[in-house]
Parts: sequence; C-alpha cells; structure tokens
Amino acid sequence: MPYQKDFLPKAYRAMTSNVAASLMAFILITVGVIIIVGGVQLMLLGGSIYYLIAGLVFIVSGRWVWRGNVAGYWLYCLFALLTLVWAVTESGLDLWALLPRVVVPFGILLGFLIPQVKQHLQLSSRAWLATPVIFGAMALILLVALGNAQFVPTTAPRYVLEGEADDPKWTHYGASAGGDSYSSAEQINRDNVADLE
Repeated sequence: MPYQKDFLPKAYRAMTSNVAASLMAFILITVGVIIIVGGVQLMLLGGSIYYLIAGLVFIVSGRWVWRGNVAGYWLYCLFALLTLVWAVTESGLDLWALLPRVVVPFGILLGFLIPQVKQHLQLSSRAWLATPVIFGAMALILLVALGNAQFVPTTAPRYVLEGEADDPKWTHYGASAGGDSYSSAEQINRDNVADLE
C-alpha cells in the first residue's frame, strides 16, 4: 500500500519536470533558430559572428536539456557568463547599450531556476547555484550601469559636434559601440522629404 501512495506524487513530479524541461528546451531551440537567422544576415553584412555562435549554443543547449543532459545547463551558464563579459567589453557600462545585449540571454537563464527543470537535469544544489550567481553578477553590472547613467552627462559624439559629414559605418546595433544612432541624413532635406514613401 505505501508503494501506491508514493507512486502518484513521484509520477506527477516526473511528468511536471518533463513538461517544464521540454518547454525550456523548446524556448532555447526556437530562440536559437531566430538568432541564427539574424546572425547569418549580420555576418554576411560584415558584422559580428557572436549572434551566429549564440544561436548554435542555444540549439545545442536546448537539445541537451530536452534529453536531460546536464551539459545543456553548463553550456548555457558558460554562454551567459561569456555574453556578460562580451557585452561589458563592447558597450562598457552604458546602460542603454548594455541592455539589448543581455536581456534575452539572462531572461532565458531564469528558466533554469524552475525547480522542475532542476529536477529533470538532476542538478545538485551546488551546481544549481551557478544560475543565481551569474544572474546576480549581471544584476550588479546593470545597477552600476544605472548609476553611471544617472551621474555621467551625455555629450554628443565628436563627429556631431564638429559637423563632420561622414556617416558612421554602423558596425554595431545603434551605429557605434556607444549606441548613439547618429546619422547625418544628408540625402533627406526639406526639398525632398515630401517624396519619401
């Protein structure tokens, strides 16, 4: 009789952990495919290869999570940590340039905090701590960036102040690593603005 009492909760826990892990894997794989498509386009335009690599990491991690392989968790944790380093290296502590680089990876990292995903991957409590530690590091960096945004006056880029006509090369999202989105837009003026489609 005790076996029957324990069977239902164990079966229920196994089913919910499978559903949660399957949903997590589905999200990882779907986001990975989307990022790969954009990453290939960006790479063909001469941009960063980061997004192509990120998409592949999402897909591989998702597949491993689907199978219950703990390597999917560790791969994603490593990716999240390296993404944080890359984001700070590329955009510094500029909050508005930093946010688009970390929101999606760290939002998905929160999925590993779901107890059913932890159970499915058979993560020890010690291994599971990597998620809140990495997330905490990201939160701390964003708080420092927020403080930086509050107390550092914003100035126009040098080429705007000096009236240079050269357009930026748009090597980064937002034109430059600083995300200033400046364009001289010399081709559009008062005479031809009505002709825009």
